[in-house]
Amino acid sequence: MAEPYPQTPVLEMGPAVAVLIVNVILPGIGTIIGGVVGNRPLIGRGIAQLLLAIIIVGWIWAIITGVQALQNANWKNAQGA
Repeated sequence: MAEPYPQTPVLEMGPAVAVLIVNVILPGIGTIIGGVVGNRPLIGRGIAQLLLAIIIVGWIWAIITGVQALQNANWKNAQGA
């Protein structure tokens, strides 16, 4: 079975929490970091989140991406159990 959010990298729990925290503080930067750590090309998505944070949309999008990273990490832990 594929991960719940295939466009979001599957990370360990620690980096996934870091992605969420960084995205809350600096929208998009956590997405870029998560993409680098998870070997996914998310630079465009991260820049879009950062630019759209001016009108709040990017900030919400970044938080959703962080939550998806957490859910993918939970999925990864469940697969290993």
